[in-house]
Amino acid sequence: MRKIKYVRNSFINQGSVLLTEKPFVYVLKSKLRGEICDNCFQRRQLLKCAGCAYVQYCNRECQKQSWEDHKVECGNLRRVAPRVVPDAARLLARIIFKLKRGGGLERRYYTDTKSRTFKDLMSHYSNVKQDKLRMEHLTALSVVLTEFIGESNMPNSAELMAMYGRVCVFSLELHARLFQL
Repeated sequence: MRKIKYVRNSFINQGSVLLTEKPFVYVLKSKLRGEICDNCFQRRQLLKCAGCAYVQYCNRECQKQSWEDHKVECGNLRRVAPRVVPDAARLLARIIFKLKRGGGLERRYYTDTKSRTFKDLMSHYSNVKQDKLRMEHLTALSVVLTEFIGESNMPNSAELMAMYGRVCVFSLELHARLFQL
């Protein structure tokens, strides 16, 4: 899906698309659950995942496309049900499992020749460590994550803080009304 439009020494019109890229990982906000598909984000008739009954898709194709990221999460969601896992914990869990599958080696190109991996992004470790509210949030997330994915799947505290810092700075929230979903 990578599409790069590189313009040197010229004006760029407002609204021009400069870069399109699939997200490294994503989760649908839980408040939109049941309204839009967890994969394509379209408003359609939805079918619950047969495994966890939490994630919902508009068709089998969307379910197949999402399976690599949802596979591990599915069993964990079923295990902790009826409790709802916070969106931030699901996002971090998806990052953890993607990195375990080797996703940290995925190169994302932002020009024809320049790229970066997830770990190339600044972790903002020291900023997070000095921010009392973020540290409280991370501590609470760590407890939820451990319960959700299990102690054996948890990264060490420094790695988790680095992931969290990247999420805090580099995550993007898309709003349904912006795209009129």
